[in-house]
This record gives sequence, structure tokens and C-alpha cells, in this order.
Amino acid sequence: MTLRLRDLVDIPVSSYDLIGEVAIVWIPDEYMHKAPEVAEAIMKIHKRIKAVYRKNPVEGEYRVRKLELIGGEPIEETEVKEHGIRMRLNVHKVFYSPRMATDRWEVAKKVKPYERVLVPFAGIGPYALLIAKQEPTAQVVGIELNPDAVKYFEENIKLNKLTNVKVIQGDAAQEILNWRRWADRIVMPIPMYAEHFLKPISEAVSKRTYIYVYLFVDAKNPLEEGKKKIEEALGMPFVVVSYRKLRSYSKEVDEYVFEIMTSEDFHPKAKLREQFVQYLRGKGEKPSLEYKIVDLEKTPLEKLPDIKRTTDFLIGVWKRKWNPGVDYVLEAISKEELP
Repeated sequence: MTLRLRDLVDIPVSSYDLIGEVAIVWIPDEYMHKAPEVAEAIMKIHKRIKAVYRKNPVEGEYRVRKLELIGGEPIEETEVKEHGIRMRLNVHKVFYSPRMATDRWEVAKKVKPYERVLVPFAGIGPYALLIAKQEPTAQVVGIELNPDAVKYFEENIKLNKLTNVKVIQGDAAQEILNWRRWADRIVMPIPMYAEHFLKPISEAVSKRTYIYVYLFVDAKNPLEEGKKKIEEALGMPFVVVSYRKLRSYSKEVDEYVFEIMTSEDFHPKAKLREQFVQYLRGKGEKPSLEYKIVDLEKTPLEKLPDIKRTTDFLIGVWKRKWNPGVDYVLEAISKEELP
């Protein structure tokens, strides 16, 4: 018979996290007098556990828990194993959740060969390391603000002998500007503040990018609320590829991960690009043209560079003849002079 905490301790505490040689458990204040009993029971069930801490809510800039030793010896640094990777960490200085191990595997196995993967809020590297291990041809970059987490991330890269992953210390909203239009896949496991970071994170979106967005949503209407939150924060078209429930946060709120895909093909501007290419082909022009979007409200037509060969196209868009409601025009930039 498998021993369970509820069989050994007569209080409503049955859930706890095992992190290497450390167990972390939540005990309500009114039952703290039984904390030593809880710790003894956990160590009886799990022989490898040498320290049991009572956890408090995540707090501070680095999202770290304040832990209180309730049994065993005061261990701080430990090592965990997850889907073939090893990670060292200090439970007092960094945030790590073993409960997300299944989600990390679900994300990692979707990464395709040679993809470029960006992981903001990377922590000690559980997502980034697993992705790099699972797909050796991928390029993986983690961004993390907590200097202690960065230290362990770098140590874990060496521990797993990985050469296709690196970590950058800094604010994700700022560091992301150095990776504009770079990522094929973005994993941002930060449900509490996801809406605030989606817009800056979108700077890294390339022509077609998968983004994993972690959100707290209404348990009864997760898809509708999740899409609404993403639409309001992201500021670009997308489709929901998949979504999964990760845990119940309260009676009314659940945590979900939404896998979305952004693409230039979804944007009205893309339709103009397509029309432009078709127009040029119809005129017998060379197809090797680069183009960009110019906002007509900010750039009057008369101030655009002289493009004699496409005057009727520009005027057509100006009059909203082909795409009603779109105030954009295409400016052609030839790689070589048009004949």
C-alpha cells in the first residue's frame, strides 16, 4: 500500500512539491502547530527528502518564495532531474515548479529542427534546457532578470553539456529589442503578468511565430477570455493552435497555456503585398522586388518617392478601391532599376 500524507496527518494538507532533496508544502496558519508532524510524514513517505519547508506566496521582483523550515536539515542547494536533463538550484533564491514538467515536455517536443526559440522569464532554464536537449539543431535563447537564476542557468548548461542554448541577464521587455523578428517560437511562462509583456515580446515575432502564452482565465469560458486577453495585449493577428488547462487556481479561475501562431499572412497588409505582386506580374515587371508598408496618414502620397510605373496602383489603394477600410499603400523598392 502506498502511503499518502492524508493517511498520516489528520489535517487538510495533501499537496506538496518535491525538488531534489527538498519538499515544499503549504500549511494554513491554523494548522501550523502540526507542522513538525507534517514534515515527519513527508520524510517517511519520501526517504530521499532531507528538508521540508513551508511555502509562502511568490513575491518580489524575482518571484521567489520565502521558505520556513519545519523539519529536517536546512538544505538550500539541491539538484533535480526532468526528462533527461539535470538542474541545480537554490530553493531560497530562485523560482522552480516541478508541476510544470509535463507542460515543458509538451512544448519541447513540438520544436522543429533548426528553429530559433526565445524563452523570456527563463528562470534556471527548465524550458530552454529541455528544448535544446530535445532538438539539438535548434538555437535557444533564455532571458532572465534574477542574477541568481542566471548563475544556475549557466551552470546547468555546462552540467548538461549543451552548446545550442545561452542565457542573457536583463529585463525581457528591454532585451527583446535586440532580437527583433528573430524567433520562430516564443515560450513565456509567466501567467500573472502575461498581458503586460505580450506587446514588447511581439517585437521578436518573425514571419510566422508560435507563442506559448500562460494566462489565468475564467474556468467556464477559458478560450473566449484567453483570446480576448491576447487580442487586447498582442496587437497583431493570430490564431489559437491549441490550449490546455494546467491547474485550478481558484473556484472560478484556472491557469491555461495558449499556443498561438502569428503570421503576416493574417494581416490586411499581407493582402496588399499580394495584390502588389500580382499587379507587377500583370505589368510584366520583374518579380525580384522588395517592398515595405507606408502609413498614408503619416506619409502623404505626394511625399512618397516617385514610382512612375505604379502610379495607378498607389491611387487605387488611396481611394480604397481594392481593400476598403485599409489606409496603407505599398512603396516599391527595386533591387535593381526597373527597365
